[in-house]
Amino acid sequence: MASNRLPDSNDNLFVLADDMLDGLDKHETEIGVKQFTATVLTPKLAKARAAQGDYDAAQTAEVSATGARNVANSNAKGFIADGKNILTKPLGNKPSQEWEQLGYPAGSIAMPDTIETRLAVLTGMRTYLLQNIGKEVSTEDITFTAAQAELLRLALKDGRSAVKDAVSHRVKTKAARDSGVSELRSAMSGLINELTYIPLGDDSAKWYYFGLVPPAGSQTPGVPDGLSTHQVGPTSAAVGWPASPRAEKYRLFKKVEGVDADFIAQELTSETHHLLENLPAHCTLHLTLTATNAAGESLRSAVTTLTLV
Repeated sequence: MASNRLPDSNDNLFVLADDMLDGLDKHETEIGVKQFTATVLTPKLAKARAAQGDYDAAQTAEVSATGARNVANSNAKGFIADGKNILTKPLGNKPSQEWEQLGYPAGSIAMPDTIETRLAVLTGMRTYLLQNIGKEVSTEDITFTAAQAELLRLALKDGRSAVKDAVSHRVKTKAARDSGVSELRSAMSGLINELTYIPLGDDSAKWYYFGLVPPAGSQTPGVPDGLSTHQVGPTSAAVGWPASPRAEKYRLFKKVEGVDADFIAQELTSETHHLLENLPAHCTLHLTLTATNAAGESLRSAVTTLTLV
């Protein structure tokens, strides 16, 4: 018996919601849906999809901010290391009050462990260089000046702040996304229950119009469609496919013409892509795919062929 369990993936959930809305638009009145109508489902899908987009954008922004912060951090470390080497002559190579005045923690002149301490050392070195202009160094390889210390301090300070803001925004957008998706899931589950109790009938064809399976039918995944492959190197090929209804994992089968007597199964994957490497040069490759879940495995997809050049 098919249970019409909602997909775990949000992307697949949105696809199913689109299918449900199409069914409601065309058959809502005919079937007699009263509670979880298109009017109810449409704004919930729009809200969840927009919230997912905001969350995706927030994740991308956080990665960008983290990259900029890390660059600033690396530049700060380089400056501090150069500065330490230059200042060991006037200040000595052991911890002292003079080094502490530059922002180093008591008892250590090692590279500071935290961004907070590195900011303090940059501030201390800037102050020292402003008071001791003759200790500045500006060559093709090293720029150890008060101006550079301040430039790097501001870059690290701003980078650190940007990452904090990006993380905060990501947390907020995730909460909004989770809330929107939860509301959408509740409405979609409600529609499935309403169709069950109307009753629509366990073997009614109308279930298909909503992207669902008649309860009397099989819950096995749909046969994958749209398998695509292209060459990415002399002996490698990338394979991809769209998500299949009710699929939890996929199994790719490959057959190298003139080498393999039959299709060889690859490892199960929850991804919708796979990289084949170490193929024979100039070979002709045949590929097919199945989808699986707890109820079983689908039939194989149509075969796609690629000849490496």
